[in-house]
This record gives sequence, C-alpha cells and structure tokens, in this order.
Amino acid sequence: MKLIIVCLMLSCPAFIASAQESNISQLPAFGSSCAGIEMLSPKSSFIPKHALTRPGKLTGKWLLPSKNSVLEVRSRYNKDNPPDEDFSMLIQSGTNTVRRDFDSSYSTFRIYGVDVDADGKEEIVRERGTGGHGTFVYVERLEVLTIADDCFVTIFACDLNGYLWEPGMGDPVSWYRQYRWLDTDNDKMMEIELTLVAPPVIPKYTGDINDLQVLQHPTMLFKYNPGRKRYEILREDFRPLIDGMGVSAPDPLLCFKDLQACYKYIVDSETRNLEYLDLPPHKDIVFKVDKLDSFLLQEGTDRKVIVIDPDVLTRPYLHFSSRGAQGNGDYYLFTPIQSGFRFVGKLAGNNYTWGMIDGKAQFTTWWHMSASSSIIAVYDWVGLMFKETSSILRE
Repeated sequence: MKLIIVCLMLSCPAFIASAQESNISQLPAFGSSCAGIEMLSPKSSFIPKHALTRPGKLTGKWLLPSKNSVLEVRSRYNKDNPPDEDFSMLIQSGTNTVRRDFDSSYSTFRIYGVDVDADGKEEIVRERGTGGHGTFVYVERLEVLTIADDCFVTIFACDLNGYLWEPGMGDPVSWYRQYRWLDTDNDKMMEIELTLVAPPVIPKYTGDINDLQVLQHPTMLFKYNPGRKRYEILREDFRPLIDGMGVSAPDPLLCFKDLQACYKYIVDSETRNLEYLDLPPHKDIVFKVDKLDSFLLQEGTDRKVIVIDPDVLTRPYLHFSSRGAQGNGDYYLFTPIQSGFRFVGKLAGNNYTWGMIDGKAQFTTWWHMSASSSIIAVYDWVGLMFKETSSILRE
C-alpha cells in the first residue's frame, strides 16, 4: 500500500522521521484506464512539494491555527481478508481520538493539507480509489475533510473519472477531470476548479443521466462558504450534447478545411428548402466575400468567432437574398481550429451586436416584427456552441 500525505508549505508542518518523502509528479499511476494521468493540474495555484508514501504520521495545524497536532494513518490489514486496502486516519484531540476508517482500491491514495478557508487551520485533501479493480472499473474520488466537534466532516467530494457503458458495445469510453486550487478573488480562500477531459466523440448510445450531467459541464468552480462550512458551486460552463445536427461533440461533418468550404456549407443550408430554384452545381465555384466580421471568443486567449451573413456570398451564377423584405434571417458562426474552421452555431435576426460577459462572447440579435415591435434574443457561448439563452418581445 502506498499512502501520500502532503503538507501545506505556508504552515510548515514537519514530517515524522520515518516518513518517505516524494515529489507529487513522481507518484505511481493508479490502476485504471486513467493510469499515468495526474488529476491535480500543474496549473494549480498550490502544488504540494513533499509526500508521505506509506502509513505514518504528519504534523500540521489540523485542530488549531496556533498549535500543531499529529495526523496518523494506520493500516487495518487483516491477513484473513486480503488485500491490504483498509485504513484509518486518526488525530488526538485532548482526551478524544478523532477517527475515520476508509478503504482504497489498489491500496494507493494520497492525502495532503490545505488551508481552504484562511483561518490558519489545515483541511485534509484525500484522493482514493473506489469502485473496485479493473481497467474500466476503478474510479478515483476527491474529498476534502475538516475536523469539527471531534469528527471528520466531508465538505467537498466528487468523482474524478468515469466510463460511458453500454451492454454489447465493447470497452467503454472514458472521461476524467483534472482539478486545481485557485484564489480568483484574492481573499486567501481556496477555490476548487474542475476541468472535464471528455472523450473526442460522445457515443450516441449514451443515455445514463449521471453520465450526461458530467459531460454537460466542462468546467466548474467551487467556493468555500464559511457560513455553511462547505464548498458550493460558484460558476460553471454548460454545453448541450445534442443540437439540430445530432451529437454536438466535435464532429468532422461540421469542420471545414477552409473558408470556401464554410461558404459552400452555408449556401447548401440556405437553399436546401428552395427546391423550386434551378441551382447550378457549386462544387468548384469560388465564392467571393468582401468583408468578414471577426470577434474575440474568450478573454485571455486569441480565440476568435467569425460571423458570416449569407447575403455577402456571391458567385457567378446566382446572387440570392435569403432575408426577405424585413431583412430577417440567419448569421452563421465559425471558429478557427488547427485544421481549418468549425461551425459553432447560428444567430437569427436582421441585426446583431457583440459583447463580453464573464470573459466569454455574447451576441444579441433583433428579429423585426413590425414598425413598433421586435424579438430580442441573447446567445451565449456554452463550451462548444453558441446557444440562445433568452428572448423577449419588445413592443
């Protein structure tokens, strides 16, 4: 069994002499499809420097900010009931012993201390294996515990990996999350950010609601609430799994090698229902565009979103207008990727404006109804696509 206990450098707890020190980045891999993946992101604001890699003792400010106490981990190994996967955490509090028993698949887990609420005391962060043994069974669980009223109390917990199962479909597709510690508002209270690493394609057979909820939240940020003494969701990104074209995970059918391919996709989409038009083939036609509108997609990056109005597309055989007398119609959105461009949604209206909300692009459109009324719609970036999040009728 290998156990890791890491100290928070700010409070300078001392390791017991028998402890084996180790660098976090050199930890052995867990036994699963996520083997070799470090769940604690290297971009974390706090990266532990030392580790206890077997049962032992660690001194830290677990009970009081002004006084050190000792956290001890003991094996509960029973030779009549192997393997050695049962353990206890103990801290002496006056005449009382605070104890929490737990198990860990593959006998591999780690525990380290972080002062999450800036009160000078260290909370206990624990990663451990659950779910059992096997390449597509093992689940790594992240837990944050504190000590209150001589008890270990869990203030945050989540699974860091999982699988998309379907009977008869062979090996499942895997997903995992990396986490990192942040202090985005500089109040010295540690936030937890979870970032989903989703499979490249979401299987169309996925139907378990728990799997769907995980895949719909690529990023979540949790903040400690001192009043309730627990972590609560502060901010999240949301992405739809299904749109009008089907599964909205990166789809090669909606990726285009260049702008000419984007233009041809737009013309096909705009004229698909106009069967009365005798349109000549445009496979080899070069479309001409005088101007493209390009906007910032996310603050802190160079990612762009391109807005294309079908009415700006011209070709030798046909110049069509899809907007009608009121100018209402669609605007097509694309974002540059390494291999070309990806379609990321449509706006509906006869005019639009761009802005930034919480560091992400937002579009507002107007759909003309009459001289005195129009529909105002808002489109937000939800991770993979732009989605209409609200609309009102203005009269």
